[in-house]
Amino acid sequence: MPVVCTNVGDCGLVLDGGRCGELVPPKDAGALVQGIFSVLNHPEVAQNKAQLLKERVESEFSRTGAIEKILNVYRGMGR
Repeated sequence: MPVVCTNVGDCGLVLDGGRCGELVPPKDAGALVQGIFSVLNHPEVAQNKAQLLKERVESEFSRTGAIEKILNVYRGMGR
């Protein structure tokens, strides 16, 4: 699902600076409207970003992704 959100907290990190969704400044209603219109007017781009977000969440923020990161740290300690 395409995402439009304000750049607060870790939203910019999750959306990879806007690569995985529309990221707008906080407290900027006009930018939020533009972000929503961008998704509606460019559905292919929005769908591509949504797919990137899905892949990013699975690899970076899921349980499996977290376990893999931890294992990589342990693997690197033996070097």
